[in-house]
Amino acid sequence: MARRLRILLAVDGSQNSQRLTQRVGNLVAGGMDADVVIFHAVPSVDRTLLLSAEAGELGMVFPAAMDYEETVSILRERARQAGRALVEEAREMLKRSGVPEERLQVKIVEGETDPAQAIVKEAKEGGYDLVAIGRKGRSSLREFLIGGVSDRVVRHCTSCAVLVVE
Repeated sequence: MARRLRILLAVDGSQNSQRLTQRVGNLVAGGMDADVVIFHAVPSVDRTLLLSAEAGELGMVFPAAMDYEETVSILRERARQAGRALVEEAREMLKRSGVPEERLQVKIVEGETDPAQAIVKEAKEGGYDLVAIGRKGRSSLREFLIGGVSDRVVRHCTSCAVLVVE
């Protein structure tokens, strides 16, 4: 008897990530014998984040008097909350697709400076058969400069197959 497949579903909240979640849900609900681990890498919060557009995406407006440590603490908590909401949304989508709850797990890692590295590391250490990732997520400037997360995962993930959904 064949063993059940393990799918690492990397989510970031983008539209492609949502399409990917639906696609994986349809595959598993349609008969693929697989467990799905919904994975999100919460980015590290540093001065670069404070100066980037991502700070605005987290719904923050910073008073000039707020100190750096307080700002970083607030951003970390907002990023954690956003990450939990993303994986919960993906879990609900998969359940609505017909994936049984017992086939779903969640893994959130924090403090990652590079989501691609976090995904590749998890794929290798977790013994996954497939990494599923959306193309063109939420990091457009970085994607332009050094390649997107999905591109780097495809190049560096040698431990299993990679499904990229656009």
